[in-house]
Amino acid sequence: RWTYMERRTIFSEPVYLSLCIRGCLDKANELKVKTISMPAISTGIFRFPKPTCAEIMFDTVLQYFQDTKGSTTLEEVRFTNFDDDTVFIFKSEFEKRFPQSTDKPPKKEETQQQQKEQEQQQQPPPQQQQQQPPQPQAQPQSP
Repeated sequence: RWTYMERRTIFSEPVYLSLCIRGCLDKANELKVKTISMPAISTGIFRFPKPTCAEIMFDTVLQYFQDTKGSTTLEEVRFTNFDDDTVFIFKSEFEKRFPQSTDKPPKKEETQQQQKEQEQQQQPPPQQQQQQPPQPQAQPQSP
């Protein structure tokens, strides 16, 4: 068993982060899941630099899919971040690696859904039937 200092001299923190991510992906495949969500690991309390984390996470995930070449059950990896700064950093890293994906036309299902929504907005709202006040009825008069 290695002590903390022995491990630290052999591997650097970026390598540990990559190993952690790879371990998560391997475990997800072992459990036969199709989707996994991961946060920006170590960027909180450990203050690992967010841009470096994003690079390592993208590198590791892309390498994983190259290494497994379709032999994994994983179909989708989501990076789930909740603060604006981290979301921006991960989005920027994504756009840097996949610039064409931001120029894609919407999927057919999205277009159909948008058309339905537009049609619904253009239709006038259904008119409510107005209740007519009761009409006075002739009553027989007594002699």
